[in-house]
Amino acid sequence: MGDCGENHEGWRGCKNYLQTRFSYGSAGSLPDIPPGATLIFEVELVACKPRKGSSVTSVSEERARLEELKKQREVVAAAKEEEKKRREEAKAAAAARIQAKLESKKRSGEGKGESKIRLCCC
Repeated sequence: MGDCGENHEGWRGCKNYLQTRFSYGSAGSLPDIPPGATLIFEVELVACKPRKGSSVTSVSEERARLEELKKQREVVAAAKEEEKKRREEAKAAAAARIQAKLESKKRSGEGKGESKIRLCCC
């Protein structure tokens, strides 16, 4: 393999499955591909070279820059999530205050409009 920094075993090869509806379908391509066959393409990475004009140092610098960008994105995403949580908590608190106010008015309004008069016939 070419010199491209770390090599991870899982990055060297893969299988791609192409369903029959995206390939030859019910007709197939006889004699090699039967009707209704799912095609499997095995892909293997055989070489890897740094971009033209780049060196191992610049590749390492690029990797470090990308890691820094990733960290920055994670920080921003965490801040957005925290802000979203804070807004949801504020909404819930406001809804609870409104509900308490309505219940308070409901309790204080009980009996209004009704007069209790006792008539005694003697």
